[in-house]
Amino acid sequence: MDLYGFPAWIRIEHWINVLFVTLLVRSGVEIIATHPKLYWHDDSRPGSEWARFTRKTMPRDRLYDTLDEEESYSPLVSLPGRRKLGMGRHWHFFAAILWVLTGAVYVALLFATGQWRRYVPASWAIFPQAWHDLVTYLSFQLPPRLPGQPFDALQKLAYALVIFVLAPVAILTGLAQSPAVDARFPWYLRLWGGRQRARSVHFLVLLAFLAFTAVHLLMIAV
Repeated sequence: MDLYGFPAWIRIEHWINVLFVTLLVRSGVEIIATHPKLYWHDDSRPGSEWARFTRKTMPRDRLYDTLDEEESYSPLVSLPGRRKLGMGRHWHFFAAILWVLTGAVYVALLFATGQWRRYVPASWAIFPQAWHDLVTYLSFQLPPRLPGQPFDALQKLAYALVIFVLAPVAILTGLAQSPAVDARFPWYLRLWGGRQRARSVHFLVLLAFLAFTAVHLLMIAV
């Protein structure tokens, strides 16, 4: 264990998670390049997207299809890049399976070793504490850690959100975009309000993961 009592398996799983999340993000960019727009409704009417990742302007005087809207992102960003949707999906599904397995082992060990107490709030009082911590951070100071723990209240809530909320939502919305799952369990896709809504929620979870990672790296530097 290190200064704050993190067992070796947590540190090992941390870096394994970094590997698989990196693969997921890069292959996800390759997938979204096929139709670089996000919608809240399955009709996907031109101009109704709430987010777009392309500078292309589609013609109004002739018909076009989604292949005309496809982008070719650099391999430096996407995996593998250059309009290889099939390979991008293979990378995404492969990394997703390993990421889920890693997460399952991680959560199981959290509860088997009692480490879950570091990440699961034990009282509603943590919310006003977290607000106070946020104000302290915004004043460019570091708040005190919780008694006997390596985190302050805001950090503990952030970890709980990532582990027990964002990760499951990422998995569930990913399943909703699987053609095999949709064909076998059409009710599941309806549960999310359609493929495009599941796709949008999946993307917003990605942004939350990236925001958490950015703050996490900043805290390490501080």
